[in-house]
Amino acid sequence: MNQIFNRQARIQFNELGVVFVILATLMTSCKTSLYQDISDTVSTQALAVQQGDYKSVSWLKDDLIAFIYRPDELRVNGLDNDFRLDILEVTSGNIETLPQIPLPSGCFPRPSGIHELTKLPNGSLGLVFRCHSDNGISSTLYLLDKNKNDFIAWENYPKFLATSFSFDPDMTQFIQENGIGGTSNELYLVNSEKIITKLLPDFKRARSPAWSPDGKTIAFAGTKANSENTTLNTWNDIGSLLYYPWDIYLMDADGSNVRVLLPLVGNIYGLKWSPINGNSLLFGGTAFDDMEGIWLLDTADGKIKRLWDENTYFDWSADGSKIVVLTNNSGNWWEDVVIIDLAK
Repeated sequence: MNQIFNRQARIQFNELGVVFVILATLMTSCKTSLYQDISDTVSTQALAVQQGDYKSVSWLKDDLIAFIYRPDELRVNGLDNDFRLDILEVTSGNIETLPQIPLPSGCFPRPSGIHELTKLPNGSLGLVFRCHSDNGISSTLYLLDKNKNDFIAWENYPKFLATSFSFDPDMTQFIQENGIGGTSNELYLVNSEKIITKLLPDFKRARSPAWSPDGKTIAFAGTKANSENTTLNTWNDIGSLLYYPWDIYLMDADGSNVRVLLPLVGNIYGLKWSPINGNSLLFGGTAFDDMEGIWLLDTADGKIKRLWDENTYFDWSADGSKIVVLTNNSGNWWEDVVIIDLAK
């Protein structure tokens, strides 16, 4: 945490530097009793998977784990649209490759392709397909039709960099992030009639929405707009906001009652509620003393555990007792799939 704020102080105005020092002192003093690093002691199991590159993971019901995967023989191309979607049955080791989403005409083969693999409340899968072309960036949200074993285009976003998304438990509406960048991420509510409404107008940036399993609460990472970050006229202004730690917020399902859950966490992403415990929230990122990892937050008492020491992709098991993470030993993408058993 001190490293984050020391870096900030060098690029912020003097008055902001004073504020950062005060906040850093307060956060450091309270963190000792709330924070625990258990990444060296958690029980793990490496799965037997194919060699290649991985870049997203989603744990479906029972022992089915889905991931976006590129075989070794295609790595030389370096193309995002070479990635495919596979589903692994853990107990048997069987792998099913789902139908490929075709690259639309006019899309560049790099960096267009599938992203943001997400488990849906109905047990199926959703993902984002991004198209980079001469006309800019467009995105499409696809949902897997389990009966037809094919993907259905659910929502199209012209001129929109769709990133993380989260459905309500009834699958009637969802929140979509527009990942403009570290300074301007936006959240939109898409209702049952496909009407899109921008949320949080008083925020400078917001990302990583997570709808709670009971449908009552939405967690997200955000930064409220203020006099210092509203206008970004210089590189110093932009750098200050990029390095400024995100807060974790909660809001009610209708977008009201926005409140801070955990302030000044770090550069975080991927908020995910436990599927069975409304008090457990996972997130990833560089946080607290500038450490990378996957973090488990108890929203009832504010206690935080570091479960993994990499910034990577992850997801809960269907029963909330385990977590699957992607990891690597060579520095080339993510090459291994590991299960963390929280019950041991």
